[in-house]
Amino acid sequence: MKRRLVYKPATQRELAHLERSDAKRVVHALEAFAADARGDVKALMGALKGRYRLRIGKLRAFFQSRSTC
Repeated sequence: MKRRLVYKPATQRELAHLERSDAKRVVHALEAFAADARGDVKALMGALKGRYRLRIGKLRAFFQSRSTC
């Protein structure tokens, strides 16, 4: 199931501060996860319940998945 990615302004600023190659890796990994749930994803617990972590080498992307139904 294809998911739609929405980047918050803070996320766009963080990506702009990364090295270009790292930013491309992060965006590519997020797009791969959105397309077919591919990647090293872990559901977070406790106060962060409902959020997820995607590991991209030494980097981590934290995100929420919302149902549009």
